[in-house]
Amino acid sequence: MNNPIKYPFERNSYFYGKLLTVRDFESEQQYVNDKRRLLNRLLFGSGIVTGLQVVRVDDKQITVEAGVAIDRYGREIVVPAPRKLQLSTIKGFSNNNYEQDVYVTLSYVEKGKEGVNPVTHSAIVDDKEMKFSRVLEEYAIEVKEQAPNPDDFDDLNLTHSYSVLHEDEQVRVLHIVPRYVQVGTTFEGRVVVEKTVKTPDVTLLFEVNGEECYLPGNAQGKVVFDTFESGSYTLKAGLKPGINGQVLIPAGTAVLTYGDRRIEIPHHDIRHAFELVEGAVEARIERAFYERKFDQVMRPMDHTKNCIYLAKVRLTRVDDVNYTIEEVVPAPFGEYICNSSLLRKIGSNGVGGVTEGASFGVHAKAAWLKAGEEPSLEASFDRRTQQLHMALGVPAPAKVEERLKVTTGTVDLPLTPPVRHGLNPFARLSSHSYSTEIEHGLGLGPVRIELGVEESSENAVADMLDRGDRLFCGEADVFRESEFDPDTPDVTLGAVVYPKKGTFRVGLRLNQHTDRTSIRLRWWAYQTVDGEVRAAQLQTAYKQIAETDSVTPES
Repeated sequence: MNNPIKYPFERNSYFYGKLLTVRDFESEQQYVNDKRRLLNRLLFGSGIVTGLQVVRVDDKQITVEAGVAIDRYGREIVVPAPRKLQLSTIKGFSNNNYEQDVYVTLSYVEKGKEGVNPVTHSAIVDDKEMKFSRVLEEYAIEVKEQAPNPDDFDDLNLTHSYSVLHEDEQVRVLHIVPRYVQVGTTFEGRVVVEKTVKTPDVTLLFEVNGEECYLPGNAQGKVVFDTFESGSYTLKAGLKPGINGQVLIPAGTAVLTYGDRRIEIPHHDIRHAFELVEGAVEARIERAFYERKFDQVMRPMDHTKNCIYLAKVRLTRVDDVNYTIEEVVPAPFGEYICNSSLLRKIGSNGVGGVTEGASFGVHAKAAWLKAGEEPSLEASFDRRTQQLHMALGVPAPAKVEERLKVTTGTVDLPLTPPVRHGLNPFARLSSHSYSTEIEHGLGLGPVRIELGVEESSENAVADMLDRGDRLFCGEADVFRESEFDPDTPDVTLGAVVYPKKGTFRVGLRLNQHTDRTSIRLRWWAYQTVDGEVRAAQLQTAYKQIAETDSVTPES
């Protein structure tokens, strides 16, 4: 079908004495109509402008409310008054399947009006041929029993890539992926199931492969949807802007199940290409909109596809010859034209203004602050572009010459034979030994003490076997009955620290009989630089306490 808009535009040139013919008057009308329709088509697009709601009246009837729409050639369609219709009498309703979804559509038609006989010479026009003196711009309401191909909607394909995974009389499965994805962010692949009212729940399992994207936490790439009508899964985008990625569902790797039917789909590879962008996705979509070729926008189309889908009507079979209208879904493909003043008000009030499916993105940067400064975090959110901007300030680490002080030494503790304490004949045998107070040399304040058992031997054979001087730390019992079996008895060690004195005491519990009379312990005392500062503060506090304690109360 040729494009009904004729360009380049040509208009009449009037002058005195010009002979005006039918061609001149027709070209005058066509010039005005084509200019207006071109602007409608390019500025507003196609869809419902106002009204045109489809309302269920009863089990068999619907009403189409008054309203205005613009078709894909920019032609205005006006329904001046509500119209009640018997669904089965609408053109396109075949009456051969009452368990399906049908679509109520609206299209532009022209009809002749006021028929007259031409007043002219019979040699030019047959004076018996009826002519219409008016053209009535009308509308047609029809039923379509097949869902449209997503490729028929330019606005949908501008932002997302659509594929039909499966379609039969009961179920249609669509797979949807964004055309533009921000680098390094997560985005969603969506699956939408369109099924008749009485179709059982649908289960879908399929495999996803990706280029410049992957399924985080899903190495096998398996996606499962159980008893659903729409669902999504998460993909992680790559980090290289300006290149194209791909989401692939290989042929035969998906299984669709509903009722007792199990169908392997798709019959061929499903490929969705997307572009990785560094900035806001919405800005890239806007650029793609303005980069469209004029021939692409103005391409002719099959007149049967140039319609507005007003509603999806869901039917249920009652018996072999009867049906009932179960539900009416308005504008199933979102064909609306938004008023520019409404969009401006929505945007100025800070509500909405975000396209469905717009991807959420995060832009973050970090900077070092001077050491000692407070960390900072600034965040702002752009509702229109769905972008979160964050700036983090991190204080530089303070330079410390020395962060840990360590001292060490040894202490010999006597061992006494273990005895059983109490009257319980099953009580454990043990004995205890304690050291005197030991100065650790780190001054006042808290310190951490670690202990180990030293084992030394003057036996040459022991030195050959690498069993000479050894130091056991922690639970030495873990080495018993091994090639590293300690010669020292089983003991439990502990220490008590006196922060006010700068000293500590070591304690030992002997858990078994031994011929040894003493045992040597190695100790380490640790204090951090921060601990040293706290120790100085404690010294001042202890001194104040001591001065307070030395004051004798008056009698």
